[in-house]
Amino acid sequence: MAKASLGLLCLMAGLLATTPSLADTPVSLKRGLNVIAVPDPPPGFDAAALQQLLGARFVARARANSDAGEFDVYLPGSGTPTWPIRPAEGYLVSVAQAADVAIPSGSGWIEGIARADGYADLTGIRVTLPGTQYSASCDTGGRFRLAVPAGRYTALLSGQGMAPVSLPSLVVTAQQTAALGVVTLGPEPVPTVSMSLNGGQPTTRTTHVTVAWCSSGAVGVRLYGSSQLCRPFQLSDPCVPNGRKTLTLPVRGSRYGVSAEARSASGLLVVTHGSVELIADGSIDGLLLDGTSQPISATAVSISDPDPNPSPACYTIGPSANTTQTTVDGSFSFQHVRLGTWQLTAASVSAITTVTITRDGETVSATLRGR
Repeated sequence: MAKASLGLLCLMAGLLATTPSLADTPVSLKRGLNVIAVPDPPPGFDAAALQQLLGARFVARARANSDAGEFDVYLPGSGTPTWPIRPAEGYLVSVAQAADVAIPSGSGWIEGIARADGYADLTGIRVTLPGTQYSASCDTGGRFRLAVPAGRYTALLSGQGMAPVSLPSLVVTAQQTAALGVVTLGPEPVPTVSMSLNGGQPTTRTTHVTVAWCSSGAVGVRLYGSSQLCRPFQLSDPCVPNGRKTLTLPVRGSRYGVSAEARSASGLLVVTHGSVELIADGSIDGLLLDGTSQPISATAVSISDPDPNPSPACYTIGPSANTTQTTVDGSFSFQHVRLGTWQLTAASVSAITTVTITRDGETVSATLRGR
């Protein structure tokens, strides 16, 4: 192994840029040094095989790092190790006489004809080899041909509105064609999805809601939701065709809408909707007194959301009534009040206070003092 300067590496790069590659095409080598590339080497092709094919005195490759470089040299009969020939590298070879040579390609081909009922133009059908970068589009008549290195592949044919066709275990041999014949793509089935919230119960007093769904013809189902809580509401995406999920949702006496969105492989979309109401409420027992702590009877007391921008339409459950009258002993009550903070007002006696219900079934006490 010998050291090389960056200047020599740059010279090789310049020669490589202007020297034809050897790939199934005769190329003229001049006597002496030549820089060549092998863009499509056959399987197992190494420096020894290249030397024998060209009758070269030696084969060298250059490798560089940030500030230096080095040569790997294969010299036949010297005991130097060989190394694989790669398509992205350039090679320096020395030949005694000018010659026209050709290096056989390592590629083979996959070809076939796609058919789809109802489609006159088949250019929308694409042929891909999953796990590789190789792909091709059909021509208007559905014909396709891919050049790929020798190996084993799966071919996938797909198109908008068509059911994909997968052809596994295709063996491609160098310089040979793997003929698939006629491949027919049928129409893609429209995905379906059904969903059940809480086993079909429209209301529940628990924080847990079970969402069950099943689908056909779908590559994935996404759940998403909204609520009448006047704030964003999101569900995680299970990304599975069929499943079951338990959700823990904030309980404030609100209705939740959940949608299941089924999507096919080519993008067809079907959505179904459901809703469930999570009930959580309590009650308020109050007393209205004057400045001397005597009860004030027959006086209106109202309940309201203290939010400066209330949105009563956001909630499906609220107090059974917004206004009530105190009894002879000054007491009053509100039933079925959703969780949260509420404002109590007796306007005629300038009395006001706030109360908070924090859990389902809770009864809170409140005292208003007027003038």
